Amino acid sequence: METDLNTRKPRLSERVVKQLKEEILSGALSLGSQLPTEPGLMERFNVSRTVVREAIAALRSDGLVSSTQGRGMFVTEVLPGASIWRPPQERMDVPRTMELYEFRLAWEPEAAALAAVRRSATQEHEIRSAHEAVCRALQANRFPLHGNRDFHLAIARATGNLIYEEALLHFGPHVAPHTEYPNLSPEQGAKYFRTVVIEHERILEAISARDPDAARATMLAHLQRSVASYHEEIREGASINAIKPFEGAKTG
Repeated sequence: METDLNTRKPRLSERVVKQLKEEILSGALSLGSQLPTEPGLMERFNVSRTVVREAIAALRSDGLVSSTQGRGMFVTEVLPGASIWRPPQERMDVPRTMELYEFRLAWEPEAAALAAVRRSATQEHEIRSAHEAVCRALQANRFPLHGNRDFHLAIARATGNLIYEEALLHFGPHVAPHTEYPNLSPEQGAKYFRTVVIEHERILEAISARDPDAARATMLAHLQRSVASYHEEIREGASINAIKPFEGAKTG
């Protein structure tokens, strides 16, 4: 599912989280009971697997559910602060967005390097499919929100480290903050994602070639360019004043 360049759709994962949280807190889903499987939740809410995983990550963040390997997700005690992830804001402000970019600059290049070493043929195909979805969306004049996010999620999954995937699932659409600000025009969005396609292609080539150094370098360059682009868009929007340059965005 993609978003038309001239519209913004609400996050589907919020609807899933809201409903499941109400059922847990009301006792309809009692302590120790098992949540439906991913396919079951996908069918019930008529959403994608990515949306379901985002919702589950949010519930885990709140301490409402936990996983048992090989068995599934179960309702647990509410344990505030038990997770390293805090619920993201509905819309991140500029300082919070820069904190997210700083965090991603620290670990996503390493995730790409690990994916280059550890990825299976199936995982490589998943990364490539997400990249191709971004390309198709742009050709249809749409914001490739889900394709862009799925590309990064597929790389995180290919590391074999669940924490990488949980981090991206938690932040959800904030992975592409350019799409969340009202001063972003359709033309700016299309320009941004055309560059994304080129950068994703380089990352994909490095992972396919099992070249961890190239995968790390291309992911780092991609994120650094995104930071610089984000600053430029905010300045042009004139809605935020006196934004200091982010040191991590410098290249060369």
